Amino acid sequence: MSKTLYSIESERGILGLVIHEPVLFSKVYGVIKAEHFAIEDNKLIFQAIEEVTKHGRQVSIITILDYLEQYNKQSRENWHDYMTSLIVDKTTVLEIEHLISILREKYQARLLEKELTESIKEVKNHEQPIDSLIAKIEGNIFNVTRDRELKDFREVEEVTSEYYTKLENIAAGNIDESGIKTGIAALDELIVSLKPGDFVLLAARPSMGKTAVSLEMAKNISKEKNVAFFSIEMPSEQIVSRLLASESKINSKHLSKLNDLSDFQKRNLEIAMERVKKLHLVIDDSPSLKFHELAWKARKLKSDNKLDILIIDYIQIIASEERQSRYEFISELSRGLKALARELEVPIIALSQLSRKVEDRDDKRPLMSDIRESGALEQDADMIMFLYRDAYYNQENAPSNGIEDLEILVTKNRNGETGTVNVKFNKNIGDISKGVVD
Repeated sequence: MSKTLYSIESERGILGLVIHEPVLFSKVYGVIKAEHFAIEDNKLIFQAIEEVTKHGRQVSIITILDYLEQYNKQSRENWHDYMTSLIVDKTTVLEIEHLISILREKYQARLLEKELTESIKEVKNHEQPIDSLIAKIEGNIFNVTRDRELKDFREVEEVTSEYYTKLENIAAGNIDESGIKTGIAALDELIVSLKPGDFVLLAARPSMGKTAVSLEMAKNISKEKNVAFFSIEMPSEQIVSRLLASESKINSKHLSKLNDLSDFQKRNLEIAMERVKKLHLVIDDSPSLKFHELAWKARKLKSDNKLDILIIDYIQIIASEERQSRYEFISELSRGLKALARELEVPIIALSQLSRKVEDRDDKRPLMSDIRESGALEQDADMIMFLYRDAYYNQENAPSNGIEDLEILVTKNRNGETGTVNVKFNKNIGDISKGVVD
């Protein structure tokens, strides 16, 4: 068999990942079958995984070996060594969707080769009218590609029935359609809530307050919901420092000098620590994070029922997957984040930098055209929020107490209203007030 018709890497990769992380079988089940594997041993292992799962057992090397004992092609020891080699295969980590795609393509290529080989024989030996032969060959080739062509179509009857069932569950209180509140009262009054599948862009120039606003949301939401905060630029310790400063109302610069704090401040800090510890918040501060790694981690949290909303700080420093222009990369990343939000049925808030064009205007409030590097972000986002602090540009008007006016400009909202929310931003502790809608 030509190597172009199968992929050892994808077959080994899928099996290794499923054995190592059995929860991933839910992404594989129904999408690929044993027949998709070209290598016989891999086909047998996948069949074993299916049987183990079907009988309610945990997928592991041991349970797979139990099933494979009925095959005499290799000893139990050889099977064990082979499966161990699958798990430690470093070339396929974190790429299961890509591997599934390759596996399906190679399977279809083999089917197509077989069909074309048979068709050539029929052409050489044809005894029927050529039109009939062409129609027969076209039909056979269509059967090969049928799954690829029709897999995304669904009958409207099926969708309608599912939707009505969903409405009944909402009415019965079995499904919560209220969405997720940000905890910034005036913002929630305007946008109502963040809905599952929403891709939200929070954009501003540097030092405008993006991280502060996103952390305020994360703090508020994680009191009841599960929040994953991907901080690519800032270490987790600094994130916690900001949370403690906001919760204790102590200037973050003073937190590192415990001996200088008053007894009252120390008590406030202790209370703040207990509150922060109780937040349903996980922080990932991995540097050079790639999108497929982020998606992997998000799926793992979702499968463990530990993800209700995902926040990324910030989108432009997600590492590129391959050599491509920044425009192409950000465009693919934008589409990927939107697709991930829909797949996981959670809102994703991505922070974004704005271009320097803002600085060239008299009115420095951001516009859609200021979104940096790609128009895809503007197109894909369900909601776009900009931040603006007048005191940043007019330092002579900045309040001496560090509490400044901050505008949250909701300029795009597919599911609701747009407008401006005015809040107070305390730079010293990173605190955001409830605010008012303008």
